[in-house]
Amino acid sequence: MLIVVIIAYEIVYNEVMDKLISLYKKHCEIINYLVVGVIGTIVSIVTFAIFMKIGLDAVPSNIISWIIVVILMYILNRYFVFSEHATEKMAIIREMISFALARLFTLLLETLVIWLGIDVMKINSDFGVVSVKTFGQVLVIVLNFVFSKLFIFKNSKDTNHKA
Repeated sequence: MLIVVIIAYEIVYNEVMDKLISLYKKHCEIINYLVVGVIGTIVSIVTFAIFMKIGLDAVPSNIISWIIVVILMYILNRYFVFSEHATEKMAIIREMISFALARLFTLLLETLVIWLGIDVMKINSDFGVVSVKTFGQVLVIVLNFVFSKLFIFKNSKDTNHKA
């Protein structure tokens, strides 16, 4: 009886694993992007807290944290999320600048959403503030993926990109 249970478990386990692997292969870019995003969020919060703890004010702490995370996200997105990326020196520099500018744009957009929601529309309850911040973050995540996929780490007809 135990052998039958073990064999049944093995069959079910293999089928589930095959389906999970197939699902990952089909959506690996988005899954990797989300995993990298979680890493970035954790690094952002931790570095922000460290800079606050050592005595920096909130704005400088946030700016330094943002710079660190943008550098980290460029590296992780380049090597672990998007399979197409520049290989020549000047193309890599353009890619890096495009990435930073896109992230700066979404930072400004998120700041605008927060300002409009909290300061202008006076959504000041704890739930409201978190909701506004969450809406801004969702907008940023989607736009960062779109910018990265369509404009930064894109397939090129020249030899500046590799698969």
